[in-house]
Amino acid sequence: GFLGKRDHTAGHRWLREVMGWDELGDRRAPMEDAYWQAVSGEVTRLAGSAVESSDDAAGALAALDRADAVIASLPSESAESPRFDELRRRIWWGHVKLGLRRLEVGDPAGALDPLYRALHRAGGDVDREMETRHALAQALDAQAAGASARIVDLLEAGDRAGAELIGEDLCRAIDRGLAEGVSQEELVDALAKRQNVMARIAQAV
Repeated sequence: GFLGKRDHTAGHRWLREVMGWDELGDRRAPMEDAYWQAVSGEVTRLAGSAVESSDDAAGALAALDRADAVIASLPSESAESPRFDELRRRIWWGHVKLGLRRLEVGDPAGALDPLYRALHRAGGDVDREMETRHALAQALDAQAAGASARIVDLLEAGDRAGAELIGEDLCRAIDRGLAEGVSQEELVDALAKRQNVMARIAQAV
């Protein structure tokens, strides 16, 4: 009844309780299918709402956290199911999509948090990790470009201290990317921008 009304939250909550009943017997298999339908529907709903509300980064991340909590509530044996990995993939993609949306609207710094979360949720999948690192490199390069432009403006205005603060923020951002596993080759453009702009700061009087 809950699933028929597309109330996946209530369906998931009810079926999670019912699946623990010993009396199910041979009815467990169809109930399990209904259970996965409820879980999948709830995760899909939350991940979709996160992407739709990408203008509200905090709210979008909260929705993805709730999707994570749905998966965390599954029995430990569920991790062996291919359907479990598909749910993890949806949450990973939700984080990537949110990061890319922030990048598209000119907020590379705001893109980094969901992309780092995506990297942690790639689950050891090589393709997912590579795609996430590529997006992180794009975001860091865009952040380096924006920081470089602001630093040049500040130096021209004689504000060396302000330029140094932005340069330090940029250095920390790129260093975190390297620490999180984004390679120097993937960050070659961002590193070049950082080197150039830090040199300009050092040479400023």
